[in-house]
Amino acid sequence: MNTYKQRGKRPTGLKRSSNEEGQHLETKIQRMMKNKEAIPAEAELIYTAREDGVLPAYDIRADRFELAITGHDKIAKSKIAKSEHRAKMEVVKAEKEAEKTTEKKEQGQASSE
Repeated sequence: MNTYKQRGKRPTGLKRSSNEEGQHLETKIQRMMKNKEAIPAEAELIYTAREDGVLPAYDIRADRFELAITGHDKIAKSKIAKSEHRAKMEVVKAEKEAEKTTEKKEQGQASSE
């Protein structure tokens, strides 16, 4: 019968975590029942007024593809606005540099006369 060769342990750069072991759920519930502690709210409760209906973000039947498209459109518009702003800033910077060069030329002509 063939047996596989076992390799020895090699040192690695990984370090072992020294975390403590957590409390079992059953013991936590028993303790909370015994001490009559309140259950901690770990997630927000989502309630809406009946006339408002179910919000699309929390509706399990909502078409999330449409929500994704609208979100993507918002992101795309913000990126376009940023790039347009950068382009405007470059134009303003170029105009300022052009003004400086014309002023230097005018000063050079005035001093040579």
